[in-house]
Amino acid sequence: YGPELVFEDAVIRVPGRRDALVTAKAGRVGFDWWRFVRTGRLASGRVTLDGARLYVYVTDEGLELRGQGALFRDRDPNAPLRLDRLPMGRLAGPDSTLTVQDLRARGAPLALAEVEIDAERTRAALVVAGRARLPRELGERLQVAARLEGDLASLDRTPWSGTVTLRDAQLPGWAAFAPQWGTGPADGHGDVRAELRGVGPRVDRAATRVALADVKARA
Repeated sequence: YGPELVFEDAVIRVPGRRDALVTAKAGRVGFDWWRFVRTGRLASGRVTLDGARLYVYVTDEGLELRGQGALFRDRDPNAPLRLDRLPMGRLAGPDSTLTVQDLRARGAPLALAEVEIDAERTRAALVVAGRARLPRELGERLQVAARLEGDLASLDRTPWSGTVTLRDAQLPGWAAFAPQWGTGPADGHGDVRAELRGVGPRVDRAATRVALADVKARA
């Protein structure tokens, strides 16, 4: 990458919406020097948001990102944020905070600190990876990775794959966070890894590896 544009107290909003999509302590835009040499056009190749804050809501219809509305609305041509409209390049969000609020329940929101987000858009795929330190009652670390390939304008036909890894997951904490699962264990912890692959809303392959210890059922 070539020269960088640096700014502080960043606020990113979708036109026509009041709530901020993302806020950040500082940001940097690195320009793609090699693309400029090849095409004569100056374009951003990497965007870094330091200390970004994002809010995600869980509703009956799926996930919503504050300031954006429902995610993955590929059939809505007026959706303010569509995956197929994302520019080519890389987005990094070190030391971010992600707050998840389940609007279907009355529980407290889940705040994840020390979140690292890394996303890269190429002509052929979108790759996203994230890591976060969990609250003590939920475990140690959470890692997620996802890859979408092909036409991002038609997500119902887009092949995808993803992994979710929980280190030292605390089972009672997760059971309390998701009461819709029913009565959870009274004790237990361990590592959990899930690998998924599919096309659009269809899951074609799922594999899970679980290593738990000290599991106790509720009386």
